[in-house]
Amino acid sequence: MSLKTSHLKLFILIGVFTFNPAFANPQGVCPVLKHDKLRQISIFDGKPEEQAYLAPDDSETAPNTYSLGNIHDAGRSVSIRCEYRSGFVRDIELKNKIRKCLYSERKSGEPRLICQ
Repeated sequence: MSLKTSHLKLFILIGVFTFNPAFANPQGVCPVLKHDKLRQISIFDGKPEEQAYLAPDDSETAPNTYSLGNIHDAGRSVSIRCEYRSGFVRDIELKNKIRKCLYSERKSGEPRLICQ
């Protein structure tokens, strides 16, 4: 492998982890806001305005698992809605193929969603 090829592969990896919200924040998909707390996270098949909320695979176990591979395989997208206590809302479309997301709550009660 040439030096040029290895630099290109490194650049691509950096791009994937930097521009994909599911990986950009290892603490979770929703951005941490300095002066605002995350209140709720919703997962959608498609855009949030279509209101196709997803339910966890098994709501009896923690963390809740959301399997998303079949949505991407069908050519559809997954969106995450992050709602903060101030009322601020941030919608994030997961553009890369994500197999699953894990939803849990921190000790503070604040929700967290990690996708991989």
